[in-house]
Order: sequence, then C-alpha cells, then structure tokens
Amino acid sequence: MQWKQGCSAVLLALTLTAVAQEKDKPGARDHEVVGRYAGSVLQNQGVQQHAQIDAPLGAVRRDSAGLQADQSLKAEGRLSHYLYWAPAGRSSLEVYRNYEQALKDKGFRIVYGCDQPQQCQQLGL
Repeated sequence: MQWKQGCSAVLLALTLTAVAQEKDKPGARDHEVVGRYAGSVLQNQGVQQHAQIDAPLGAVRRDSAGLQADQSLKAEGRLSHYLYWAPAGRSSLEVYRNYEQALKDKGFRIVYGCDQPQQCQQLGL
C-alpha cells in the first residue's frame, strides 16, 4: 500500500462531543495533513514511531476476545492518535464527515469507517 507524504501513517481520530474545554493539552499538535475541526479542543495526542495494526475493512463486532473484524488490513509505520472535544452544537457525524472529506481532498481513499454513531459507541469506538 502506498501512503501519502512518503511515510506510513495511520490517522486515528476520535472526536467526542461534550462540554468543551478551553485549552489544548500542553505540547499537543494537530496532524499536519488534516488539522482540526474548527472550534475543537485537542484533549490528547500521541505518536508511535513504528507500530503495526489490523485496520478493519468491514463491520466490527465485540466478543470475549475483544473487537473482531471479518476482514482487516495489516498496516505498519508511524501511528498517530488524536482525541478532540468538538464544539458545542456539532454532532459526531458532522465532524466525522468533515474529516472524511478532508482526507479525500488530500488524495486518500477511505477503505472503511465507522460512521454510524450508535453502532460505534456500542463498540467503544
């Protein structure tokens, strides 16, 4: 698989709607490719310089072994994760669609996404 910017990067962005906090986590920075949804607060951020994940390519279910996907893609490289508090009045789906479009605009192809808020929340995503 070919990754943008010549690096293997997986962006996992989880955006929550809640009472907005006023300031970003000290030292945290937005991802250089997609940035942040306007008005959001960066609650937490981390980077693993090299990691391997099984990215789901379809529906995910929870069982006694944890989260399971019928199909997945092994990916490895730099792994970034971000936790934002969305601005008041914005839904998780609205923010999700904004990030989805931002990635597409940068040439990424979305292979799977959890865009059904109730289902995603039940799985703990």
